[in-house]
This record gives sequence, C-alpha cells and structure tokens, in this order.
Amino acid sequence: MEWKPIETAPKNCRILGCTWHSELPHLYAPKMIIWAAYHPNSTGKECWRDDEIFGNKMESVTHWMPLPTPPQTKG
Repeated sequence: MEWKPIETAPKNCRILGCTWHSELPHLYAPKMIIWAAYHPNSTGKECWRDDEIFGNKMESVTHWMPLPTPPQTKG
C-alpha cells in the first residue's frame, strides 16, 4: 500500500495517519486516527484525532493509508 494525501482520506472509519513534526522533520510517526469531535455535542468541530481514549488532536497529519487486515488466527 502507498501513502496518500490526507485530503483524500475517508472520514467514516479508522485509518493509519502519518504526522509530520516541525522540530524533527526527518521523523514521521504512523498512528491510528479517526475523524471525530472531542465530545458528541461538538458538532462542526471535528478534526483528525488519535484513536486513544482521550482523542488528542492530530494537527500535522499529512498522509494516510487503510489499516491492514488483522490476523485471522492466533499464533
């Protein structure tokens, strides 16, 4: 799979996002992200957020790709 520009990302599912750090321009950090608001009553304030419990804003996401298919069996 190839990385695609974040502008082309679907906003109805979790994806793998890649963020750019201005202080460490050589470092890209892939992370599972989702398009969401911090609170359900925050309609119109959606943005890319990490998929952890606190849903931190991901302001520097530049690229995305679909999540890989999970393993089908243990071991």
